Amino acid sequence: VERRMVGAKGQAQLWRILNDKLETLCACRRFPEAIRVGETALELASRIFTDKDLSLGVSYERLGQLYDQEGDHERSLSYFVKSLRLAEQSDPPEPRTISRRGRLRERHRRHIGWCRSRCACP
Repeated sequence: VERRMVGAKGQAQLWRILNDKLETLCACRRFPEAIRVGETALELASRIFTDKDLSLGVSYERLGQLYDQEGDHERSLSYFVKSLRLAEQSDPPEPRTISRRGRLRERHRRHIGWCRSRCACP
């Protein structure tokens, strides 16, 4: 059991390292590489964090931001929606959760409007 906990802590540390690398790649505008790192971080997050853990939502949100910056608004929207759903499920709401929810709702509204303008959606 202790070995498993150390492994989980090590994986959480790896997740943080991947996110730091993602931020560095974004700052250098190396978005394709950042997306690959972000997808790896999300895969790791989905294994080590529960659906109520804000960290999983952060991974979805960061991928949404990357796809948005790359101009893939439809894909970014799906990640923002997943992040918003996770933020709404998190329990109990913390100040940073409440702030994140507001930010995600705004992005969600903006992307829904964009998607509707691109297709013949009502």
